[in-house]
Amino acid sequence: MIYLNKENMVFLKPRKVAGTSFEMALSRFALNKDIVTPISPDDEQERKNLGFCSCQNYLDQNGKQIFNNHISAADAKNKLERSIWEEAEKCAIVRNPFDVYVSLFYYHNGREADISKLSDWYLGGRGTSYLGVNHKQYFIKGEMIIDRFIRYENFEEDILELEKSVPSFKGLYDTFRNIKAKSGVRSNASYELEAVYSKHPDLKSEIGRLHSFEITNFGYTVL
Repeated sequence: MIYLNKENMVFLKPRKVAGTSFEMALSRFALNKDIVTPISPDDEQERKNLGFCSCQNYLDQNGKQIFNNHISAADAKNKLERSIWEEAEKCAIVRNPFDVYVSLFYYHNGREADISKLSDWYLGGRGTSYLGVNHKQYFIKGEMIIDRFIRYENFEEDILELEKSVPSFKGLYDTFRNIKAKSGVRSNASYELEAVYSKHPDLKSEIGRLHSFEITNFGYTVL
């Protein structure tokens, strides 16, 4: 999560959407009183190397962490000042959920993981906790709270549109496209979603049920 006072924006970070790279790019614009949550040690070091603002203002007076990287919208609302939450633009990234689930599977199981185990992992294994992934950043009690979605598949268009809307973000896209966070843990696997999900019809159906919001509003499919 990042809160930028000057730009009046709260960025809520979903999973497997290049959120760390975007978060690092946003931190270039952070000032002393803004909230910047910690990222992985390697990415934090890279952020410092770039000369961008490091994690700050995420602890309370007793040193307890109150804001974290993937904080839910509900927790962010409860912990931010009421005026900030009500007045700030809430921003998040959205990605084809069928793609997100494959990416998450490789992230947690390794680059060489057996994709034939995809359904087993999500519908009966450790991955069950990720069903409905990213909705904690998009919704509070079923109400969608995001004001601006940046599409994973259309980063250039949507980030440049953000720059137009918020002139102080000039250069944000150029900064973002030159950052490759977490490259060491991303899968190198090449896959076609249609081929993957043809072998996992039950999981495909469950994702379709859980993620009707993304599918309906952004036209995502397995093709």
